[in-house]
Amino acid sequence: HPLNANLIEFDGVSFDKGCYVGQEVTSRMHWRGGIKKKLYRVEIDAASLAMLPCPLHLSGRAPATGELRSAALDHEGCMRGIAWLPIETAESGQVLALGSGETVRLLGPCHA
Repeated sequence: HPLNANLIEFDGVSFDKGCYVGQEVTSRMHWRGGIKKKLYRVEIDAASLAMLPCPLHLSGRAPATGELRSAALDHEGCMRGIAWLPIETAESGQVLALGSGETVRLLGPCHA
């Protein structure tokens, strides 16, 4: 959904424009505060990952809180990725981890 993908921060969604595909749902989600999850940039303490997407957990807790959707090594050898996280979890500052125990640090929303 456009709002979950942070497109509102890039002026990628207009609430003044006429008709467009998905306008009703997008507008309803925006005005009713229905966005619960967004895409965030993360750094992972791992050299490789077995399979993506993979669940993210709050450190020390069993239930998954989000999902690591993509990851790659950057030019410095750091594993970076994009995670789909509840806004509440991202703003809480809690430590995230993969199921195998690697720490996941939140770098910020994808639009920053």
